[in-house]
Amino acid sequence: MQLRVKTKLSLGLGFLFAVIVLIGGLGAFYINRIASNSKEILKDNYESIQYSKSMLQGIDAFEGDSVKFIKNFEENLILQEHNITEIGEKEYTQALRNQYHSVRSGGMNHQSLQKLKEYLYNITDLNMQAILRKNNTAQASADRVLTYIGVISAICFIIVFTFIINFPGYIANPIKQLTESIKQIAGKNYHQRLHFQSNDEFGELAEAFNSMAKKLEDYESSNLAKI
Repeated sequence: MQLRVKTKLSLGLGFLFAVIVLIGGLGAFYINRIASNSKEILKDNYESIQYSKSMLQGIDAFEGDSVKFIKNFEENLILQEHNITEIGEKEYTQALRNQYHSVRSGGMNHQSLQKLKEYLYNITDLNMQAILRKNNTAQASADRVLTYIGVISAICFIIVFTFIINFPGYIANPIKQLTESIKQIAGKNYHQRLHFQSNDEFGELAEAFNSMAKKLEDYESSNLAKI
């Protein structure tokens, strides 16, 4: 089935629109993916570091006010227990919880508080390493995204450039040929014919023009014969 000129124009413009949507959609998808990874880093690791920091500050600021210390430490420890995301973090947090119970029951001396600090340093270090690892992964992912978008954009650019160069000729060349043929007919060159290799509107136009030229040629021949 041959497509009409209007349909081909619609398909051509639709193709250009699809290319724009494709590039824009890919860019939005990968940007959203990178943003999502960044949010996960904040939730999974940064918050754990903040909880550990608050507990460490509470230990350093401890001056015998056990009620205030216990309230602050307990709140942050519970938050940390609900934000375990890394391998080994659960064990460190459980050890911290056990040492905390030991501190509360056995007195808050320098040695027991120092043990709490060690577990908090372990949790902090674990999450810092995770942030570094995830940051490197996110950076590598961003580099791959730029490569993918660059390759896809280059391919789309070549296709669109080829389309822009060739498609106008599909419309302009038949019109140019028709104009030249009409000039030939006006100059009484009734042997002129159009040959469009298509069954669309241009093909119909060529058939109508050739039919007109043949009739004019026959009419011219009959007049000459009469003379």
